[in-house]
Amino acid sequence: MSAENKEGISTNLDEVDIEIINNNENTSTEESILSNETTENIEGTETPVSEEEKPEDSETPASEEEKPEDSEIPASEEEKSEDSETLVSEEDSSKESVVTNIDETLATKEFTENVAITHDDPYVDNNAINKFAKRKKVTLITLSSILGVLIIVYIGFVIFFNNHFFFNTKISDIDVSMKSVTEVTNLLSTVADNYSLTIIEIDGDETIINREDADINVIVDSSMKDICKKQNSFAWLFNINTSYNYDIDVTVNYDETKLLDTINNLPCIQSENMVSPVNPILKYKDGEYIIVEEVEGSTISRSNFTNAIIESLNAGDSTLIADDANVYIKPKYTSTSQEVVDALNTLNSYSNMIITYKMDENLVPIGIEEINKWLNVNDYYKVSVNPTKIGKFVHDFAEKYDTYGKERTFTTSKKRTIKVLGKHMGWQINQEAEVEALESIMKDGYGVHREPEYNQVGITYGDENDIGNTYIEVDLTNQHVYAYKNGRLITDGDIVSGNVALRHTTPAGLYQIKYKQSPAVLRGERQPDGSYEYESPVKYWMPFNGGIGLHDADGWRSRYGGSIYLRAGSHGCVNMPRAVAKEIYENFDEGTPVVCYYYED
Repeated sequence: MSAENKEGISTNLDEVDIEIINNNENTSTEESILSNETTENIEGTETPVSEEEKPEDSETPASEEEKPEDSEIPASEEEKSEDSETLVSEEDSSKESVVTNIDETLATKEFTENVAITHDDPYVDNNAINKFAKRKKVTLITLSSILGVLIIVYIGFVIFFNNHFFFNTKISDIDVSMKSVTEVTNLLSTVADNYSLTIIEIDGDETIINREDADINVIVDSSMKDICKKQNSFAWLFNINTSYNYDIDVTVNYDETKLLDTINNLPCIQSENMVSPVNPILKYKDGEYIIVEEVEGSTISRSNFTNAIIESLNAGDSTLIADDANVYIKPKYTSTSQEVVDALNTLNSYSNMIITYKMDENLVPIGIEEINKWLNVNDYYKVSVNPTKIGKFVHDFAEKYDTYGKERTFTTSKKRTIKVLGKHMGWQINQEAEVEALESIMKDGYGVHREPEYNQVGITYGDENDIGNTYIEVDLTNQHVYAYKNGRLITDGDIVSGNVALRHTTPAGLYQIKYKQSPAVLRGERQPDGSYEYESPVKYWMPFNGGIGLHDADGWRSRYGGSIYLRAGSHGCVNMPRAVAKEIYENFDEGTPVVCYYYED
């Protein structure tokens, strides 16, 4: 019922109420008419009623003759009042009842759809109703037919799967989906008659052992019918996407001797066809250590291989994946093994380590490029410092920087370049002590600045002869001495060196002043009677080569230089005037280089 109809009914009710109140002299017949009008308004809100169908008394007031006889009898004022109150009360109740009925009807969900209509109603399309009924009937028939077909199909498959295997079913990895028990039995019999074992190697190659290679005979012990009975045929629809793989019992007979001979002659087990496994390698590259991954190899364990083949045959397997059967000898370690990772971290902890040698005023850094050669990783990936490798480094380092016992190039005061042998002067590293020191540094794992361990130190590094610019130059050919301090000539003078005729020739070479003494007595060899070959007191004594040294000789010489040394020279010392000896003694300390040389020409 529409909102307008509802409002119309309410309006009529209000009008009735007003009429009842204002015309309290109406009779009970008018109450009945009012009630009928109200009801007609309610029922006719959605279905108009024609004039012919209206009740005769719905709108036509009753004639005087049709009124009840007592309607002409005037009522008393009290009766009129009571009748009016009664009428009002009854009309209120009637109105409330009507409104309540309207609300209940509107609250019903299908009220509008279920309004009573008749085929005689001009507003109803009877053809549409008939078509709808027909379509509904056709739909019901179609759905019933489809359901019937589905039931028939379902029952058909139930019967079918009583003797056939479900979808996605395998027996010993052989696809038997939708096959009958008889078909599967025949299929497995054919497979058994043509049995062979395919071995898939680690590199993907395949090796096949055929029936005749070992007189193999396969007997299927399981019943296909029993396996099929395990299926619940009524549940076939719910197992369409389910996979099944049944194992069957087989008995495999073979000639063990022929089998072993066949295995031993397989190409994959021959040594020339196998690649040995290799553990990961820790390699130094571009300033750091990296892991070179292991090599799996293809070396087969004969015992494991034979056992795997026998197990596969006994199980009736048609395929043996060799790697899954653990037949290969694997590397003991992989790139992810904890031992390998720990070793890598230990090695790389040295990557920023620098040992810097202080060679006099020069710095010589030793970085990871060299240090990594000292490190050793054993078969168990334990990192250690290799003393032998450190020793080689120290030896090569000493060869490069040691000057002791080596020939030097020297420029004389006469600007001539000569070669002088430094047997008794120069730098000499104590190699054994240096190796121990480096081992200790490596164990600490920290870079350091240090000087090498020395047996003997020189004057300076970096110059062409490690003599420096403070030295005493003895020209034995020209019998002259020069004394330089910080590159400046302090003194010079003629000398007399060892007697050549008596084979006391002063030896050439590079030396250092051992000590200084003033005064001193120079003595020759001790005689049998306790006396000395000679005793010569001097003011300034500065030995540089055993018993040979620089000293004054004014006590017994008056001339120096020239060729005196050839026949009247000393016992090997360098004799010089006292004034020259005094200058040298006072300006030069022990350790000062002494360069003694002869010109070759």
